Amino acid sequence: MRIRTVLFALLLSCTAAAANAQGTAQLVEHTALGGKVALMAPADFSRMSPEMLRAKYPTQRPPTEVLSNERGTVSIAFNHTQQAMAPAQIREAHAALEGQLKSTFPTARWNRSEVVRRGTQDVAVLDFWSPTADGEVRNIMVVSSVDGRAMIVSFNVTRELEGEWGAVGERIMNSIRVAGVVNPI
Repeated sequence: MRIRTVLFALLLSCTAAAANAQGTAQLVEHTALGGKVALMAPADFSRMSPEMLRAKYPTQRPPTEVLSNERGTVSIAFNHTQQAMAPAQIREAHAALEGQLKSTFPTARWNRSEVVRRGTQDVAVLDFWSPTADGEVRNIMVVSSVDGRAMIVSFNVTRELEGEWGAVGERIMNSIRVAGVVNPI
């Protein structure tokens, strides 16, 4: 139950609306969380400044780290929690998080929600459209265990930018690699 509550709180803190940017940018390797995670992302993405992080997440706990374009309109949020989670608990965490999301967003449209084997460990992948005040946002999330703790990586894109950024977001999220794990996630 505690893992479900913590993961849901983290999901909400990782959700960041995406807006204008160049979705065809060349992808290069970036690292996050002190080198524990690597992924391919647009070359112009960099770590979000503390000022921009506070502005984007004013009333909630911000993610551990965010990579974004210069304006912060397209971003990838990383949250390496203090919640203990062994790789064997991914299925339990996935079921709990999916249940809470479906309860919170009953009108969400789901593209996929599953536990998949990537490399040497299982990860949860949740890909869905959630309603917002002015439209819909596509959320692509990967939940994994890193150093025995839960990690959530989230990429979000608005309906208006889906055509430009949807496939790029999928490529980014499929490229995630955890240090010390053989083969990418």
